[in-house]
Amino acid sequence: MKKNDSRIKEVFDKNITYFGFIPHSLAIENRHELDVFPLNVMFAKEKETEAGGVISAYSLYEPLINSYTVEGNAASMEYINIYSHSCYLKITYNYLTKSYTGDKYVKEKLVLSSVGPNWKTFFFHFTMLGLSLGERCKYE
Repeated sequence: MKKNDSRIKEVFDKNITYFGFIPHSLAIENRHELDVFPLNVMFAKEKETEAGGVISAYSLYEPLINSYTVEGNAASMEYINIYSHSCYLKITYNYLTKSYTGDKYVKEKLVLSSVGPNWKTFFFHFTMLGLSLGERCKYE
């Protein structure tokens, strides 16, 4: 078994499904500078229970429009978790490279950072690991 095969087996043994989330663009009339930001951002996981059922959990982040700032060639905005304001995101868009960076904070602690050269690549990689330990979420 190759080194990577053991990691893949470990993930599958946990019966967890990971999701990458590609959001819609934030479209606000007369605020076209915000078009490079998402309407919202979701992180999710599913896990099969021992009884054969499935537990789904997700967190949803919505934009704080008043946090929008521009510094040099980059614009950034924060997104707040609708289940707990101690969880938030900071998303930055670089106008020159047309690339994104994102940071996820849980209880004021940085738990995830991601970089992507474009919208789809960035959001897929930013969200694909799903929920973080301590992140407030909804179960279904």
